[in-house]
Amino acid sequence: MLFRSSEQTIAARLERLPYSGWHITITAILGVAIFFDSFDSLAIAYVLPVLVRDWHIAPHSIGLLISSANFGQALGALTFGWIAERIGRVSTARIAIGIFAVMSLACAATHSYDQLIVCRFLQGIGLGGEIPVASTYISEILRADRRGGRFLTYQIIFPVGLLMSGVIGASVVPRFGWQWMFIIGALPGIVALVMQRFCPESPRWLASQGRLGEADVIMSEIESA
Repeated sequence: MLFRSSEQTIAARLERLPYSGWHITITAILGVAIFFDSFDSLAIAYVLPVLVRDWHIAPHSIGLLISSANFGQALGALTFGWIAERIGRVSTARIAIGIFAVMSLACAATHSYDQLIVCRFLQGIGLGGEIPVASTYISEILRADRRGGRFLTYQIIFPVGLLMSGVIGASVVPRFGWQWMFIIGALPGIVALVMQRFCPESPRWLASQGRLGEADVIMSEIESA
């Protein structure tokens, strides 16, 4: 009963928090991550016309290149959800963001169809892993009465990233080359570093793991902020 009561106390403290600049900062950081998640997901569409011409990619191979990232995303969503339950939300999100940022640079450095398809698959693992973990983290730090509206605002960022992928692709690829779409897509690597400084682990998750002392320390820091 002591453990259940203490876990409930952590949840109650989160529910008592007024919506503040701390919440806005966390949401903004993760919003940048999901923006680039959607940006990187669609970047291949604006790169393909050039690659088909330069690498002489056969029509039947185009679909496989596009779907390779989708296969990776499905695997990432399943795998990283499991990992997040074991090592925490923030650590898992940082790993996922780091993977798709690094693999975006790797995509820019490829010189063949085979290399790109492997890099896109690996990038997809990070892309698919980031969204469910970051979404869970957001829902766990928000009060119940704020969760629906703020979470919807957070999710709206995804189609904005898709839109900007088209806008940037139409401008960047003809002028600077297709590699720059992937170089831009690596920018969320900075987010992974920023998260270490500004995003504490979810107190709800810590409490559910019996790490009540850590949860209490983080809650005290959040309440002070």
